[in-house]
Amino acid sequence: ADRAVVESVSGKSYGEWIGKMREVALRPGAPLTQQDGAWKFVARYEGWYALGAKLFDDHLKRLKDGALVVLRERDPKFELPPDEHYAASIHGKVLTHSRLLRRGLAESLALLGSHPNALTSCSHGMADRTAVLAIRELFSGADWVLWASLNELLPLLAESAPTEFLDAV
Repeated sequence: ADRAVVESVSGKSYGEWIGKMREVALRPGAPLTQQDGAWKFVARYEGWYALGAKLFDDHLKRLKDGALVVLRERDPKFELPPDEHYAASIHGKVLTHSRLLRRGLAESLALLGSHPNALTSCSHGMADRTAVLAIRELFSGADWVLWASLNELLPLLAESAPTEFLDAV
């Protein structure tokens, strides 16, 4: 499920983007690392500003759409009685998308909303609008299960579009 979302957000098949990612990660001083199948930026803000000029409006649309698909997922552990939440994985009540992808998309939205000036190739105001719309659409009609499912990501989502987030609260 994670691979499909990353393909959707990147606009490229897994085979296309994974080769490029591996190539970049092997360069000396690369801001990107991979360990145990998980990719991450060594320096998140520096990477955002270094790569921001390579992002365009269509990338932001795909990012928002992918983030909404992943972040709207309700954690199935809440289908269990509260005293059994700790054993959710034993009962097969696990999220479709990894917590790593969920966090990465929330961090991307936070960067989008709090550091929009890094995206110099996007239309004026597009980064801010994308963050606001993502938060608005995510929390529109949200129930307690969605809020609880996003609990660990709420600070990042609040950073994405603070006013929109507070309106949802």
